[in-house]
Amino acid sequence: MAGDDIKEVFVDINGEPHTIRDRIAPKSFIDSGGKDWIEELTTDGKLVSAPGLSMLEQGQYVETYIATFDLPEDASDMGKLMIRTQETNMTVNFVEWYHALIDGCNNVWWLERALQATDRTWGIIDAIGLLGLDVELWNGTEWVYQGTVASGSHFFEEFLIPINLSLLGDGVDEVKVRFKSGSGFVMFDQVSMDFSPDQPMTVYPLDLQQVLRNGNDDVTSVVSNIDDQRVKLQKGDYLDLFFLAPDLADGYERGLFVDFTGYYHWGLESKTHPIVNTLDGLTYEEIITSVLSVQPEAAETVEVLEWLFDLTKSTLGKSMEYKIENIYVGHALPWMKENLWQQND
Repeated sequence: MAGDDIKEVFVDINGEPHTIRDRIAPKSFIDSGGKDWIEELTTDGKLVSAPGLSMLEQGQYVETYIATFDLPEDASDMGKLMIRTQETNMTVNFVEWYHALIDGCNNVWWLERALQATDRTWGIIDAIGLLGLDVELWNGTEWVYQGTVASGSHFFEEFLIPINLSLLGDGVDEVKVRFKSGSGFVMFDQVSMDFSPDQPMTVYPLDLQQVLRNGNDDVTSVVSNIDDQRVKLQKGDYLDLFFLAPDLADGYERGLFVDFTGYYHWGLESKTHPIVNTLDGLTYEEIITSVLSVQPEAAETVEVLEWLFDLTKSTLGKSMEYKIENIYVGHALPWMKENLWQQND
């Protein structure tokens, strides 16, 4: 990476690297009720978040924030929008509802295989999208979708969303970006944008030399390829990855980022079963038959799964508002009130 004025390299939500020169804060940050939160957004230690429960109960299922930036005269055709956010308990509790619904501790071991074996899973994946944060750009006529920051971070994490500034008309001197999520689902810590063009970069894929789990267990062969082999980490486990790095040319600086795939189980005590490795390649129906032969009590979860398939089929492709009303408020929220929030009173 070349350029004396470049301060950092940042990978966007699509996995593409960008150079960052300046972080410019918005001049306003206005919620759907008209309140400007710019002071909170630009003050260390202060956060921006909506009162989710009361809004949901009043029928306001979605909250929006509009960030307005001055558009520099030398801006490139792509703005690099950077946000530092954290999901709230409103989304964490939704995952707890789902985990309880499927009796995850006893059934995750076969459910992940079953869900991979049917196209009906796309409805569930689409429904989980209601927890995400959508980002849109005002082009002078309408809001144009730019990307989604998926849910799944329980700590403050920073994301970069590329914004297509070529959609703006001539003579525009400001940029308006809208954030859209379920009411109270997201907390904002920082929002900024860099309008500079990306500087020349050369991306070198590095050869993975070795991977050690907990310092001594060599799992290199397991994680070297994208396949059905995975390394499972329990709480406290860690991986050390070793690469061979090329020499750095004069005048260049180096930024590093790691690309990996995987998933996590909700619940540390998720059980498994010896037949799990025999389920690969089976149809959904064959997996269910095999599971019920060794775990008959899973029949209740099979019924729940069929109910989820029907529910999420009815919400597939619908708006965020519709999904939150019919899934979150209609089913998850009553369970949260009864099983989680009463316990905390």
